[in-house]
Amino acid sequence: MGATLRRWSVGAALTLAGLALVALTAARFVVPGLAEKQAGDALRALGFAEARVVVSRLGLRGAEAELRLTGGAGALRTPDGPPHPGSGPGTAQIRVDYSPLGLLAGRVDRVTLAGLRLAVSIGPGGIEVGGRTATRTLSAGSAEIGIPVREVAFEDVLLAFATPAGDTLITLAGRLAQPEPGRFEGRAGVRLGASGRTAVADIEARAGPEGLRLGLLAGMPVAPGDAAPAATAEVHAELAAGPEPAVSARGAVAGLPLPDGTRIDGRFAYAARGSAHDLAVELEATAEVRVTLQAEVTVARDASPRLVATLQASAADLGRIALPVPLAGRAELILRADGPLADGLPALECQAIGRGLTLPGVFAAGEASLAGRLRFADGGAQVEARSPWSLVARVAPRLAGSPPATAASQPLSLVLQPAADHPLRLAVTRAREGADLRFDGGVSVTAGDFALAGDMALRARLHRDGQAVDGSARLLLADLTLSGPSFSARGVSGVLTASSLRPLVMPPGQLLAVAMLDVGLPLTDGLFAFEVARDGTLRIEQVALHWAGGTVRAGPAMLAPGAGEHALTLEAEGMDLGQVLALAGVEGLEGTGTLAGQIPLALSGQEVRFVKGRLASVGEGYIRYDPAHPPAFLDPGAGEGMALLRQALQDFHYSELSVTIDGVAGREMTVGLRLNGANPGFQDGRPVALNLNLSGALEAVLRDSLRSYRIPDAVRERIQEFGREGP
Repeated sequence: MGATLRRWSVGAALTLAGLALVALTAARFVVPGLAEKQAGDALRALGFAEARVVVSRLGLRGAEAELRLTGGAGALRTPDGPPHPGSGPGTAQIRVDYSPLGLLAGRVDRVTLAGLRLAVSIGPGGIEVGGRTATRTLSAGSAEIGIPVREVAFEDVLLAFATPAGDTLITLAGRLAQPEPGRFEGRAGVRLGASGRTAVADIEARAGPEGLRLGLLAGMPVAPGDAAPAATAEVHAELAAGPEPAVSARGAVAGLPLPDGTRIDGRFAYAARGSAHDLAVELEATAEVRVTLQAEVTVARDASPRLVATLQASAADLGRIALPVPLAGRAELILRADGPLADGLPALECQAIGRGLTLPGVFAAGEASLAGRLRFADGGAQVEARSPWSLVARVAPRLAGSPPATAASQPLSLVLQPAADHPLRLAVTRAREGADLRFDGGVSVTAGDFALAGDMALRARLHRDGQAVDGSARLLLADLTLSGPSFSARGVSGVLTASSLRPLVMPPGQLLAVAMLDVGLPLTDGLFAFEVARDGTLRIEQVALHWAGGTVRAGPAMLAPGAGEHALTLEAEGMDLGQVLALAGVEGLEGTGTLAGQIPLALSGQEVRFVKGRLASVGEGYIRYDPAHPPAFLDPGAGEGMALLRQALQDFHYSELSVTIDGVAGREMTVGLRLNGANPGFQDGRPVALNLNLSGALEAVLRDSLRSYRIPDAVRERIQEFGREGP
């Protein structure tokens, strides 16, 4: 297409130049017949086989002639007007103004070409003018014209270009003058019509021994009936001649439309001298977006060009920009480059700041900042950072789990940071039907009463589905910690897969390993298998955890979105009473036996509530409690009842033992111990029933449970596979 456009320009310029030479030829020869012959020969040299010039008037002060390039008839329409009267395609009027003394001195004052209507066709066969292919060009020796002209004028010239891309009409009016030898000045008005729209421009130029000056004022495109141009542009350029030529240009544009309807206002300035090039650009999009660019390119001899540039973009309201997500607020982006251009753009230092950010239903009043090094390669971009990226906002009450009655939002803090062994990385690469997204780094999130921290790696393939963004993703979690009002978890690891992001769909067989989960009980070595259905239902396939040498299991179960309360029952078996008592870290307490039972859970909002959970002994055993330093409630001075209790517990053989658990995790919990049995050495083995409250801190249990934890093999294999594969 670029070569075709160049052929248009060359063909049109040669045609107009030839017509001007014809006019000069007619002015030179004072005998009409000789003028007609010389002019016709010059036109035929341009490729117009049927061209002729008919002189209609010849006088002492001027001459008039009719130019006929083809034998065709008819009329061409102007871009927005009726057919030109009295002129068919390929015809024009020529006027030559001179004086007798000027002719004697070999000079013509003015040559005017008026009313030309010329059809130009551009296609695979070349350029056709007036139905004839222009096969020859006019060189300096094609015609001999020795009479200088002070001024050449074009009036009401219409060129109709027919191209494979559509029809374009150009109207031209202007003049080119030579006020003195070696100096030229010109002015022209141009009107271009294509695809039902019209652009207009005024061009002014001056040239001389010192260089060239050019000015352009354009109105771009206007639809039929529009009172004013949709956009305007103004450009001024200068070329200074000399041993080291210098070029400078400045300009402005107003109301330039983009495909999404946004209008751009802008200014630019350019200067070049020798090997140095300076460019400054400032753009503003309907007062919402402003972009400024300062750039300098230096070209040293025998070296690659070097770029030093700063681009700064600011948005007063992101909500008025077409973004993949409905993000609103103010934002500023700064890009800096300093390096050679041998292999494309050098790495860019980037910095982004957001203020007053809002994502409906997620957060509000957000403040964000990030900085890093941006690289472009392999059809995409990658940002690396060794300092954290942060977002501080107010999380929506719905996401924070607040009751509907409490409208106040809660604090949100999101920090992305370098991992232990590599910098923070975010990369986007063009894919066949969308884009691939990669993230590697540490993550720390607090939202209301919830907190998350650890290392993550994300591989996602995104594509646009209408106005939304959808796709698939895989997420690697490495040793995360989670906490909420009613639970805490440590050592969360696994690889999660989402086959859809809108809505979120996670196929069956998702696996998560958890080193420790505290929901009021110190559960360890956990393995969770689950899926997320298209309607948002969480389907628990299996839960397996360990506590005190036994196993706690749950599932299958379904947790549907929107339900007020979810029920989940934990099945416990094989609990070793000796380990339970040893992990409790109570001085002088030991025992034997095995426990089993059920612990029903009620999940509601942020709460995990134990509903009359009960673990009972399987068979008989004993409990011995004889501390060297008894607590105050067992001190002999506390009363006769406490003294008897201490004696009974020194060697208590139980026939029945049960542990009851009730209450809300993280709040008021009641853990009771009921014993039926006897101490053979106490009151001749008389049967005794004891009820004790074991509620209290289980920090020692949690700490000791983590010491020997290992990630299950099934989860470890998925983590290793994630590291070997791409998105």
